[in-house]
Amino acid sequence: MNKLHYLHTLKRLGAFQLTKPFAKNKLLILCYHAFELRDECLFRPALFQKQTTFRKRLELLLSAGYRVLPLDDAINLLQNNQLKGLNAVITIDDGFQSVYQLAYPVLKTFNLPATVYVTSYFQTKQTPVFELAVQYMFWRSKRSSFNLTNIKTLLSDNTINLSTHPRELMHQLIKLGNQSEHNEFRETLAEAIGFMLDENYQSIRDEKLFTLMTDNQLTNTLNGLIDLQLHTHRHRLPLSKEGTIREINDNRESLTKLNAGHLNHFCYPSGEWDRQHWSWLQQAGIASATTCKPGFVNGRSQLLALDRILDGENLAAIQFEAELYGVGELARKIKKLANHSIGHVKWNRRALGHEVASNR
Repeated sequence: MNKLHYLHTLKRLGAFQLTKPFAKNKLLILCYHAFELRDECLFRPALFQKQTTFRKRLELLLSAGYRVLPLDDAINLLQNNQLKGLNAVITIDDGFQSVYQLAYPVLKTFNLPATVYVTSYFQTKQTPVFELAVQYMFWRSKRSSFNLTNIKTLLSDNTINLSTHPRELMHQLIKLGNQSEHNEFRETLAEAIGFMLDENYQSIRDEKLFTLMTDNQLTNTLNGLIDLQLHTHRHRLPLSKEGTIREINDNRESLTKLNAGHLNHFCYPSGEWDRQHWSWLQQAGIASATTCKPGFVNGRSQLLALDRILDGENLAAIQFEAELYGVGELARKIKKLANHSIGHVKWNRRALGHEVASNR
């Protein structure tokens, strides 16, 4: 029996209602990224979701009995151990155009608040996120051989092996673009990569597939329903105090121009973080920070490393329901206890082996 069949069986047997207490008096933070404008769900189903799927998710959330809270209210309740019943927060990372076009209308229909963590560099540039656009073109391309003429004209040295495997070539080209301080070079490189792959980069730009919301679109969402918060400026978080604070300050400065309100909540880019970041985030005025680690949060959770449930087109409806009803949370607790027990047994065996060896 595979996992999905197992979950459907549990639901039919009424187990979801039995596990519901594991979801109560806690906070479920849902995480979304972007929504399908063309065929992005086939490209990266964990990052993209269809609008119809998103609508059904919200219906499931409400039918399960959840109240959806603004992030700031939820954090205050969390800090004071005042969460009662079933509580959820909707968070959306990055701030893509598809959020405004597809997710925002659905949220308005249900009148549900959400937080959008905006990464501001590409938002200010209003060009597609370079790395995603290049990955997408390589994914779509049906070419078995490449015309490298345009690429070669952009290379000033021989740091890239153009005869390597396509996947390795893609990584090298992405690295080359990301290392540049000039977005104009990245745009020129993306166009050359599109020519090489026989993919139309201009259409990606025109359809706003990987472009973030405009200033006006971000401002138009600020009607009490959408809260804008921090996600770094360049979608990276260096392991240094200076670099961390610079990313947050640059991000905050960009969003402040949009009258975004009090910017004191943060989302780690790509879910990558280290305990060393916590003191630097506090110095930068950050009250909470979310990760990509799955789970519910409660009054004992570290506010600068809050768990979230990532939802995308890759997640089946029954898996989403399992999270809502505490099945996933219970499974994680059992796994954690099992791993702890196994580790304890291994430690005892090592200690016993050491003792036996010492007595010989």
